[in-house]
Amino acid sequence: MEYLYDSRGELATTPFEDDFLTGLRFTFNDAQSTDALLGAIKDKHDDSFLITLEANRRLGESWKMSLQASKFVVDGLDQSLKSFAEDDFVQLELGYYF
Repeated sequence: MEYLYDSRGELATTPFEDDFLTGLRFTFNDAQSTDALLGAIKDKHDDSFLITLEANRRLGESWKMSLQASKFVVDGLDQSLKSFAEDDFVQLELGYYF
């Protein structure tokens, strides 16, 4: 767990001026090199938070599948995060390496 702090307070140009961050990385230690990373940032003063997920797995000798996802939950009072309210996304990528 980490604490994100900016002494400028509400004058800070970053949306994460007084928040908590926690994360978890899990490596399956298998032949496909499967791993996952889950992270969350929670605002200390309201109910706004951000959740991120990243996962990777090799498929055979030449293929790799990657997943990335982010979800923003923005409290109506938090103006610094309001611009992120519609920026949720999921990305699935399949790559071929030779």
